[in-house]
Amino acid sequence: MKEKIRKLFRFAVISAGAFLLFRAYEEINYTALNTNLSTGLLFLAAMIAAELSQVNLGKYRVSSEFGLLYSMIFIFHHQIALIIKVISAFLSEIYYRVRSGNDKEIVSMSLFNTAQYVLSFLSGIYTYMALKKYLYNPYQNVILTEMLIQGMAIFCYYFTNMVLVNTYLFFDGRKFEKGEIIRLALVDLSSYFALVPGGILIILFNNLFQNFIGLFLGFFIYFLIVYIYRLYFDLVSLNDELTALYDIGVSFISTLNEEDLVKKLMNAIKILIPRDVIVLFLYKDGKLVPEAFEGVISAPVPDKEGQELLWKVFYSGKGEIIKDITKCKECTKYFGDGKRGSALLVPLVNKDDKFGVLMIGSRRKGIYKEKHLKIISIISHQAAAAMTNVHLFLETKEMAITDSLTQLYNRRYLFSEFKKISGREDYKEEISIIIFDIDYFKQINDEYGHLIGDEILKKVALCIKNNVRENDIVCRYGGEEFVVLLPNMGCEEAFKVAERIRKIIERTEMAKSEDGLGIYVTVSAGVSSISVEDDMERFLKKADEALLFGAKRMGRNRVVNFKNIDMPL
Repeated sequence: MKEKIRKLFRFAVISAGAFLLFRAYEEINYTALNTNLSTGLLFLAAMIAAELSQVNLGKYRVSSEFGLLYSMIFIFHHQIALIIKVISAFLSEIYYRVRSGNDKEIVSMSLFNTAQYVLSFLSGIYTYMALKKYLYNPYQNVILTEMLIQGMAIFCYYFTNMVLVNTYLFFDGRKFEKGEIIRLALVDLSSYFALVPGGILIILFNNLFQNFIGLFLGFFIYFLIVYIYRLYFDLVSLNDELTALYDIGVSFISTLNEEDLVKKLMNAIKILIPRDVIVLFLYKDGKLVPEAFEGVISAPVPDKEGQELLWKVFYSGKGEIIKDITKCKECTKYFGDGKRGSALLVPLVNKDDKFGVLMIGSRRKGIYKEKHLKIISIISHQAAAAMTNVHLFLETKEMAITDSLTQLYNRRYLFSEFKKISGREDYKEEISIIIFDIDYFKQINDEYGHLIGDEILKKVALCIKNNVRENDIVCRYGGEEFVVLLPNMGCEEAFKVAERIRKIIERTEMAKSEDGLGIYVTVSAGVSSISVEDDMERFLKKADEALLFGAKRMGRNRVVNFKNIDMPL
């Protein structure tokens, strides 16, 4: 549906532009045109040169011809200025599309962009005429009134142009990025007013000399202003890039979560690199998996290490600029229709740590330069360094809460998780707890040695972990004691769980002796419920004493309920 509306909107703009252009052509004073033909041709050449001197801001181009257009309106009639603008816009638009490889609907899109200029130009002209008629007063400050009228006309020109462009982009399915659009709008509008003084100088020199010398002097000064204007924006862009790189680096360093890091990396690319497609491949289980992406992925990730360019970049640790994706079959799989565009492939590498590959694509051919590769290489290196920190942090955190022998959580984690649960105001469910203690474990250690004892501890830990729910928390509490925290479970159900585990351990061969005989163990277990108001450490101390007292009195290899034990004070 949007595609039909897009084409209908484009047809409407082209039709309206053609009609108004035809009307303007009918009103041309041909005597004046013949008299000023050579001057008009000079302006046409200057307009084309200005169109080709556009300032690039990310995915967008900001034209620098408005000052020339302004001067033509006052040197010629506005109809002649419009004709020259139309010719220069149409030719330069075709040139840009052919050069960038953006040959999709090349004629219709060039006609649309030209028609949008016609509508914008005439909206500005008619606004100027209307305001001139109703606001002009010879008894007021003529200069200030004229400046006000011209300023409002220029704004109307700009506003009409922006509405037409962004309406088309909306129907074309483009995503609007608020910050980027606002920045472009401010730069584009400021360029109109910044180049008007150059246009005024062209008018003054033309009126002063009344020959080509005046025009050439005016053009020289105008293009000098354009050069300074472009230089200024190059410096602004460089400053923005350096500031962004610094902010990104600081942001990456402070991130200790991989998911957050990936989001920040994607946002960083949006700020600094012109793109239509971003794909982040992370190396997982021998494959490059698309962890995050924007744009079109039209083919699966390569699952074999071969001659794929992605793998080449991954292993070499060097980025690649693909100026024409039609010559790179790997790139055509992942974005667009594969007929045009360019791409950047950059590895996420930090010394010996390889994390993946970053693919950035544009539907414009040859857009990426060494500058872009350097910027994205800096970002990817910062991201890779941050990923190393994230992994080290997670490993350290895991070591801090994990028992190195059994790979179960330790008592620190147990208390931490209970604190989280008890800190939830909405938690009203019962919590049960099981304590397992291996019977006669000291004797086992003395008889078979600590290596066999360690093997038994690992096997018992596995038996417990494999027979509880996924959200239950299993910890090695110390020595031969294990604790299981069971949220949302009553004491009776927990008792059944403990009894089932006890029986499994009892019939499971834990290790073999030097004689080749199987070694079996039993466990004693205690079960109780605990409320979120209880002191966990105090409760476990009492429970441990109750288990020991109950086991001694009633015999080992059994499950006891702490509440049913008469414990001496």
